[in-house]
Amino acid sequence: MVSEWKEGSPIVWKGEWKGKAYEDKGTILRLEPRRLLSYAHYSPLAGKPNVPENYHTVVVELAEQGERTLVTLSQDNNPTEEAREHSEKNWHTMLDGLKKLLET
Repeated sequence: MVSEWKEGSPIVWKGEWKGKAYEDKGTILRLEPRRLLSYAHYSPLAGKPNVPENYHTVVVELAEQGERTLVTLSQDNNPTEEAREHSEKNWHTMLDGLKKLLET
């Protein structure tokens, strides 16, 4: 992931998914350090044209809860229930990995 981490700046993800190279892109919509990150996200792997209506808005919020941090994540614009379930599964995997990393 590469970005200048400023509102309005581009954000790019590069990698490999199931043996296929990808380059997703988006824009930082809102940034409040240590509290909130909101960004628009587009992935060509979805097989849709790169137009605004095919972008998701992802919001990640952090909230202190005593010695713990609550992470809340939302993603809009899932065109089908199957797409929503796929995204939900991916986010659960990512968040579980983050939790394991932070607890070690």
